Amino acid sequence: MKKTEGVRQLVEQVLNCFTSPPDEDLIEHVCMAIEANPQWLAQYHGLAEELGAQTTVNNWIGQYVKELSGFDSGRSHRSKSQLMKSYRKLIIPEPN
Repeated sequence: MKKTEGVRQLVEQVLNCFTSPPDEDLIEHVCMAIEANPQWLAQYHGLAEELGAQTTVNNWIGQYVKELSGFDSGRSHRSKSQLMKSYRKLIIPEPN
């Protein structure tokens, strides 16, 4: 089992709760949902302690959101979330 499997599981939990289609700010939406949910926030802080740094968890959140959504990442953007300073917007293909 990967050392970051807990981060992947947290991201999956959060993504499964979203009802609207993903947009380019999906990584930020995941972090803001974690912030707003005490159980997820406790998990997040536990993972940061386990992996040694909050930035490590944030990097893996971005990676797993990208992987699970199937979108590519684009340019860096300042975050409104208190958990991270910036995130990469996702590149969502135009519907045909």
